Parts: sequence; C-alpha cells; structure tokens
Amino acid sequence: MANSEKIFESLDKNNLTIDCKEMKLSSISTISEKDQYVGPGSITQSGDGYFLVKMYCHGNIAPAKVLTPFQNTKPGKIIEDEHYYALEADDLMGNHWTADRLLPQFFTGMDFNGYIVEARCGKLATQDVLTFEPHANSVQIVYRGDIPVPCNTPTKIETRVGERLHCQSANLNVARFEAVGFEFEIFREPSCLRVRAIAESNQIHLGTVARISEALQLILGRTLSWSIVEITEQKTQTIFVSPAKRNENRSRIGPPIKYGISDREGAVFTLFDKYLRYVYDYKKKLWHPIFRLINSVFKSGEASIAAEGLTLSVSIEGLLKHFFLKKTLPNEDFEQKRSEALRIICNSAMDKDFKIRVNGFIGNMKAIQPKDCLYALRASGVIENELVNSWNELRNPSAHGELVEEKDLQMYMDRCASALVLFYHLVFLTIGYTGNYTDYSSEGYPMKTFDKRIS
Repeated sequence: MANSEKIFESLDKNNLTIDCKEMKLSSISTISEKDQYVGPGSITQSGDGYFLVKMYCHGNIAPAKVLTPFQNTKPGKIIEDEHYYALEADDLMGNHWTADRLLPQFFTGMDFNGYIVEARCGKLATQDVLTFEPHANSVQIVYRGDIPVPCNTPTKIETRVGERLHCQSANLNVARFEAVGFEFEIFREPSCLRVRAIAESNQIHLGTVARISEALQLILGRTLSWSIVEITEQKTQTIFVSPAKRNENRSRIGPPIKYGISDREGAVFTLFDKYLRYVYDYKKKLWHPIFRLINSVFKSGEASIAAEGLTLSVSIEGLLKHFFLKKTLPNEDFEQKRSEALRIICNSAMDKDFKIRVNGFIGNMKAIQPKDCLYALRASGVIENELVNSWNELRNPSAHGELVEEKDLQMYMDRCASALVLFYHLVFLTIGYTGNYTDYSSEGYPMKTFDKRIS
C-alpha cells in the first residue's frame, strides 16, 4: 500500500521518483485502441509542476511516430482527445499507478529498433483495498507551503521522565469545525497545511475535493494547489498525487474576513460552511462557475494594479450576469419609456434604413444588463450607493484601457478596494452569508456586519 506521508516528504523535497517494473501507455482513442507501448521505466518529479514519465521499449517503431508524433494537429488548435494516452504502471513496491491525458514523445536510434517514450503528467492515482472497513468516509488534502489559517484548537506536547512531567508546551495550530455534514480539522504545519474531513454518509470524490478547496481558498483569500489527496470510502483508499509547486504566492487581495492566528467568533468558518453548502452539489472536477470569478480576482492581486482593477470590474459584471439576472426583471416605467421611444421613431420622418438600425438598438434595451441588476440592488437597499459609484469610476476607464498615472495611484487603489467589497457583498448575497466582513473601502479596514438578503 502506498504511504502518503512518505510520498509527501519526497514531493516537498522535489525528488519523488517511482521506479516501475512495467509501464503501459494506451491510446484512449477507439480508432487507435491497439496503439500501446509497454516497458519498464520511471516517474520522476520534474520541479516545474509536472511528473516526467519515461519508458524503455523493445522492438521497432514507425519513423513517423518519432519524426511527426502528432501528424494531424495544427499550431494554435487544441489537441483533440484521440491523441492522448492513458498510463498504467506497477512500481517495485507492488503499487498500481494510473494517469490520463498524456501526450507521448518518442526517441530512438538510427535503425528505429528499441526506443524511449517520454510524456509529462499532471496527476497520478493509486488505489488499494483496506483489510478493515473504517467507521466513516474521509478525505485528507495536503497543500505544500507554510500557509497561515485562523485556528481555534491548540495541540499540546508533554515530555515525561518516568512518571514525572518534565515540561509541556502548547501551540494554537488546528482549526476544528463542522460544515455540510463533515467534521473538519485543519492542521497548520511548517511545511504544509492538512485538511481532514470525516463524514459517515457523504460520498467523496474529486468534485468534493474541488468544492472543499474552493471554500478554503475563499476564506484565506489566496489561490492554492494541492499535492496529496487521500480518499477513504468503505474499504477502498485512493491516493491522488500532484507535483504542484509550493504555495508561496500571496495576493494583494485581502480575504473577505481579515484574520489573525485565531477565529474566536467563528465567522471565518461560518463563511466556509455557507460557501460549501452553496456549491456542494456541483459534481464536476473543474471549478464551480462562481469560484472561477473568485479565483480570477485573487490571481489579479498577483499582477499589476491595473490588471487588478480591470479583473475586479469585469468579475463583478460576471457575478451579476450569471447569478442575479434571473432575479431582476424590467420595471414597468422602463418598459413604458422604451415603447414610447419606439413609437416616436416609427412615426418620424427618418430614413427607413436608419429607423431599422435605431429600432434594433432600442429593441435590444429590453434585455436586462448586469449594470441594471446592480442599480436594482442599490435601489432596494441591498447594495450601498458608494460602492456602486466607485465601481462605475473604476470600470469605465479600466475597460477602455486608460493607464494609471502615479499621481492617481491612491485614488485607483481606493476604487479597487471599494470594488473588492462590492464583489464580496455580491458573493455573500449569492451564497446567503450574513455576518462579519472586513470593509476594505474604509480607512483602517474595520470589521463590519453584512446582514442583507434578496427578498
């Protein structure tokens, strides 16, 4: 059985190597299902966020495979599924590893007899049947790096000489809480962050892992990539291994609730619970649509301030478009004015072709735009007027490519801060969160309470 602790130790040193007595690459295309390559080899951590798969194969290989491995692909086009391969590998310890979506390259001598197959791989998996059945399903997710997290539970270390207590120490380094039927424990260690979740009935899969990871990134205000995922269900244990780099990049973007070493009031993990409840039923392995926007905002804080402003502007529009349009309907006054404008143009002496163009423009005004949603939320008192004004002042110049001058830097930063608060408020409204948040639009970043809901 693969040992996830030892695997992580090697990953963290960037020297994980898996020597395999037999490896097999098989085309996933039904057209080329007999296209297979078999031989011994190794899987090595490359240091650039990938594994390098290397196989040594006997026999002849067609010259076309070596010279033009992707004959039907074109530069600038996404490589189609038929060109990908699946990997199966048995290591020297008896573990069976699998991976998918590999693109092999072939290297050989002048006679094309005997050859090497290499491919890059982003994730490995191995599965074992346990000799016992755990009392509950569980998942452990491990992230490389020293990652701060607000804690609420200390760990204690005691040193005894015989029966006598010699010394003891305590460290506040664990967060414990419940969310969506899971019991969570998050351990902060010098080299990693470990998230453990236990549930008696909840099914756990990579979609679940993605949702938990999204919730964690939201409350921490940063992007994270996991290195180890260990899922235990009934008597089956599956380990996923990723060669992700250490999580060292920090964003200028602050988390929704600015935290210290502790979370005494529990607001941070209340937000975690609300978010996870909202996205939990989304089964795909990819990010949930709302987190794609959240992730873009966090990533923008690692780029220039101008990139941050533009990303915040369009991400707010994205939230409004995808999560609020259906909740906002045209008001009667707007419809009356639109109909009156169409009537005036129809009865005017304008050129026929020009009338058609103007009628088309006004006709399109029937569709509710993201900005209309925002104004409706402001009119109902759900969103603050000052935040909407700041967004308008940020969005228009950012969308039209205006450069940020040094003399205007503070003003631009203030607008970005207000747009961030607006973005978080829209996220809160979407997931149904009420409670504490950090007001980055006010000097000193005070803690305030968000208590708005859409009726």
